[in-house]
Amino acid sequence: MDKVVSSVQELTKSFESFKQAQQARVTQLEKRFLSGARPGLSWEAEAGASEETVAHKQAFQAYLRKGDDKALLSLSCTKSLSAGSDVDGGYLVPQVLSENLRRDLQGLSSIRQLASVMTVSASAVEILLSQTGEEAGWVSETADRAETGTPKLVKKRIAVNELYARPRATQKLLEDSLIDVEAWLSQKIARRMAQLENAAFINGDGQQKPKGFLAYASALKADLGADTFEHMKTGADGAFADENGADVLMRTMEALDPQYAKEAVWVMSASAHGAIRRLKDQNGQFLWNPALSQGAPETLLGYPVVIVEGMPELVSGTASTSIVFGNFKEAYQIVDRAGTYVLRDPYSAKPYVEFYTVRRVGGDVLNFNALKMVRFQA
Repeated sequence: MDKVVSSVQELTKSFESFKQAQQARVTQLEKRFLSGARPGLSWEAEAGASEETVAHKQAFQAYLRKGDDKALLSLSCTKSLSAGSDVDGGYLVPQVLSENLRRDLQGLSSIRQLASVMTVSASAVEILLSQTGEEAGWVSETADRAETGTPKLVKKRIAVNELYARPRATQKLLEDSLIDVEAWLSQKIARRMAQLENAAFINGDGQQKPKGFLAYASALKADLGADTFEHMKTGADGAFADENGADVLMRTMEALDPQYAKEAVWVMSASAHGAIRRLKDQNGQFLWNPALSQGAPETLLGYPVVIVEGMPELVSGTASTSIVFGNFKEAYQIVDRAGTYVLRDPYSAKPYVEFYTVRRVGGDVLNFNALKMVRFQA
């Protein structure tokens, strides 16, 4: 009997040792997993990071989590949020965070993905546009060059305007060392700013914000004037005139100059997309084609389809421009001013900490020939 008891005790002891060893192993694996699941928390480990970059990162982390700006002040990073404001102390975010924010915005803003984007250091950019085309021609090496006419140039000025977001965090979130505060901040800012950007790039009136392409007039070809888009009418307010809407779509495609066709896309609202999916050609074939593989775009008459939040929805009996076709890189210019600034505010929204974040963005149409509108109108 004693022998049996001794064996049981020995077995129990062995099991306890095994359990402790396994628990230690699991704990170590969890630490490794959590460390690997938080990219960017430690810049010291990033290849090629300069001492200045690491110092800026560490100082900014201290500012976000605790409001400690001593290190940032010593790095001379502080700047006023605007020349006319009495709110000082907005800090320039580290380059990597700024780049992450730019990438997040690019992924969330449909128009930003389609349009041309440039970064400037000034409050505005001026672009020369030729209304007649620069003259050029072929000539032999020794032949006289024919005198060329002077192209008619117009100057387009695109100002950048302040775009702000005010994400809030709890003190517990900021104190949790397992949470990448910078990634959280970037995602919160990008989500809100992308919505505001998209709306402005489409419908903005140009007053303290970008001017959207739908803010400009559109007309039939015979009635076109300066700074006016050409549109095709569907024949009914808020709808296609009949189930065969191929005619107006084909006319829209044919109206676009071939030089803009290579990167042309269909941009439309969700309700316009729904109406498009029901259209058939004269042979009963659907005009719309679903994506053939994951990540590939669906197409309409051979061109990609992009559903964009902010495009006018179809409303029966109400005229709207709910579909645009063309090359947005040629048509629309987005201008970003370098630098994003954050002001930590623990007082205005107690018990939360608010991060008043500012970027400067502009946008306007450069080429009215590169887009054609589908006007749902009788």
